[in-house]
Formats: sequence, structure tokens, C-alpha cells
Amino acid sequence: MENPAIYSHRGASAYALENTWSAFCKACELSVGIELDLQITNDGVILVFHDDNLKRLSGRNLNIADVDYDKIKDTRIGKRGRRKLSDHRIPLAYEVFHWAKEKAVPLNIEMKESFSVHPMAQKFLQLCWKGWTTFICLPSTPNY
Repeated sequence: MENPAIYSHRGASAYALENTWSAFCKACELSVGIELDLQITNDGVILVFHDDNLKRLSGRNLNIADVDYDKIKDTRIGKRGRRKLSDHRIPLAYEVFHWAKEKAVPLNIEMKESFSVHPMAQKFLQLCWKGWTTFICLPSTPNY
């Protein structure tokens, strides 16, 4: 293998909070691809977030698949004890896709469990990455 593709896990999460704009920008700066995770809200908004539940990074015990985006859009995320001072919010997938396309950053996308239960998940994804050709998309559940 001549030039193996190198992907940063959840963005450059060794340098910045996982799956955030800071982590994605750092990955771009390091000239590596980005592995990221997608969740879908009850009302069909696709977010970049690893966990099914917001508890670990926000302190809010909410399952993403069960809530509408308006209920969580202003949620601050961060490490425990620091999130009140954090400017990090949960990125929207289509914004990250367009940014990555513009910057020519390859994406390795993992669709999380919420995609297996949302009836419109596939349709929303098609709209998000319309015209996108350089990504790898993997479901994290065999049911999708």
C-alpha cells in the first residue's frame, strides 16, 4: 500500500473535543481525513455526535432519536466541569459535509443507531450529501 488514507477519530479528538468544529479544523490543519458519527433527531435533523444520549458530553439525559432539534440546538457540550464555559455546540451534518467538500477533506461516516429507527433517515442523508463523491459511509448497526 503506497499512501494509506489517514483518518482522525471524531476529528482530531486528541487535540480538541470530539466531533466538534475545533476537532474538524485541526484535522484539516493536519491534512488528514475525518471519521465522524451521525445521529438523527426525531424531526429528521442529522447531527454529528457519537453517543445516542447527550448525557456524557452535555449532562442532559436525552436520547437524540427521541427529541426534536429545537430542544437541543443550543446545548453546550464539553467535558464535565467545563461545559458551562464551552462554546461547543453539536454540529449539523450538512454544514460539516459542505465544509469538508470545500476543503477537500475526506470523510469516513458512521451512522449510529438512531438511523435504524428513523423512517426518513435514508432520504435525509441523500439530501445532505447530494453531489458528494468522496466519503465512506458505514452503518454501526446491522439493521440499517
